[in-house]
Order: sequence, then C-alpha cells, then structure tokens
Amino acid sequence: MELFFLSLTDICTLTCRFSWFGWVPLDPLHFKCTRLCLKMGYCGSVLQSILSISCLMASQPIICVVVLVAEYLVVTALRVALDDEWRIWFPGAGAGASIFLNFLGLHVPLRFVPFPILRCPLFYGPGTWAAFQVYTHLISPVFIALAFKFDYDERISALPAVVWPALIGAMLLSLVGYGGFICFCSTHMADGKTPTINTFLHHKTSRQQNHEDWESRVTAPFGWGDDQDASRAFTLSYFHLSHFTKEDVRSIRTWLHERWGVWERATEPPWFISRWRQALAKRSDLPRDFLPARAHARIKRDLLHQESSVRSGSQPRRSRQIATD
Repeated sequence: MELFFLSLTDICTLTCRFSWFGWVPLDPLHFKCTRLCLKMGYCGSVLQSILSISCLMASQPIICVVVLVAEYLVVTALRVALDDEWRIWFPGAGAGASIFLNFLGLHVPLRFVPFPILRCPLFYGPGTWAAFQVYTHLISPVFIALAFKFDYDERISALPAVVWPALIGAMLLSLVGYGGFICFCSTHMADGKTPTINTFLHHKTSRQQNHEDWESRVTAPFGWGDDQDASRAFTLSYFHLSHFTKEDVRSIRTWLHERWGVWERATEPPWFISRWRQALAKRSDLPRDFLPARAHARIKRDLLHQESSVRSGSQPRRSRQIATD
C-alpha cells in the first residue's frame, strides 16, 4: 500500500530507494540531493526516448519496429550473459505467458520509461539498466536524424526547429542529473571505505539477491508480518524456483516441511491464508512433494469449504487482503 501514499514525483520514478543500492544515507541534505539528481537524470532519459522513438515511428514505422525488436534481442542476450537467464519467470505462469509479461511489463518500460526499480537484481540488474541509459543518450540523436533524413512523406518536416532543442534540453537535464548523482555517490562511503557508486554499479544476479533475502532478511511488506517466515513467504510467492540456487530450493522445501505444522498449531500468521496456500499448490514449478502431506490436506479442506459455501448459496468469506508495496 505504500505506493498509494507517495507523492506524484515518487510514483513517476517508482521511489528511488537507496536501500536497494546497498546504503542508507545519514545526512538528510545529502540524501535529498542524491535523490533529486537521480530523478533529473531519469526524467531526461524518458524525454529523450519519447522524442526519438516518436519521430522515427512517425517518419518510418517499419524501421522503428525493426530497431525496437533488435533492441529487445540485444537486451535479452545481455541478460543471458549477466544472469544466465534470458527471462524472468513468474510463479504460476507458463513459458508463453512469461515471455509476454517480460516484454510488456519489463522491456517496454525499460525502453520508454526506464524506472530505477528495473535496476534491481530481481529484474534487469544494475549492469543492464546502466548500459541502457548510456545507449539511450547515444542512440536518440541518431533516431531523430534518421527520422528527418527518411521523411519522404514530409510527416515531420516542420518539427526540426522544435525537436532538436527539446532533445538537447532533455540530454542536458539527464547528463546534469546523472552527473550529480555520480558525484554525490562518489563522496559517500557505503561501508566507511567503499564509494556508494561502486555499490550502485555492482551487478548481482537474481539468484544472488534471492539467496541473500532468503537467508538474512527479516522484514516484509506491510500486512505480511515482521519476521523471517513472513519475509520468506513473500519471497516464495513472487519468484519462480528458477530464480533460486539449488541450495536455496532445498532450503525452501525443508522450511515448508518444518514450519507448516507450527503455522497451523499457533496463531496463524497474517500471510498464511487460503489464497497463499492454494497458490502454492497450483504452481507448476513446485513438485508435489515440495509441500508436506498436512499441507495438501489443509488445501483440500480449503477447497471443500469453498465448494460447500457455493453450494449453500452463500458467498465464501473473503480472504484477508495482503497489502503489497
């Protein structure tokens, strides 16, 4: 629910959370300046993408589509090289659905509105995100030059006097923003000796990030709880097993077998609801023996309860909503 209470600027930038960069700034002024610079760089990058792609699409739509597809293939290859995985698998989604969700939910924002959240290791990672920012600055003038050169139908012939100054302004805004961000990060030490910019650019794979979260994180989004079980339940809910190491997969199975009885005997945690249990049972990436026998029995009782509620003509009681950020 946190995103609903953010300012409009924060929503547009999806909250440039510095905790994802490995540090929490102690100086409020330093924090505000660093955050402002990152937002300036991001907004300038977005303006460049919109200007360049709009011009090329209006002038030569076929060339624009071919270039965008080529970009997608290059980004996919880069992700394979850095993360050993060419797509992000979504729990409960098949191969085709995962491809569609990756393109629509991740690549399209990366190309047009590259939210800072996409540099999170669980998405594209710092390396791919940073490389695409550099690429945007280099390719935008080329796109606009091609658009005007091949504008045979004179669809945008009257725009050079507007587009070029706008592009220059967007590039200056982006360069000043990212330049200031690098300067501020270079003067802040993440652990007392390592510049924060090194942490910002340090690449992690999704498996490395999930391993750290699984082993050490003890916090979860609002509504889930504030212990390690809540954190693990959240992580397991949102990530396919292919984004965990083999050791973590074994640890997940052991955790479910050891803790399921505890959750049923004690006061049930806020996240231990019917929807969460049934979602685990429906996932194709979780073998049947991944859940203990008592889990399958509980899920069966959940389904019988829902069916009996439907047959009796009453509406089944709605599961408690889990608020996510």
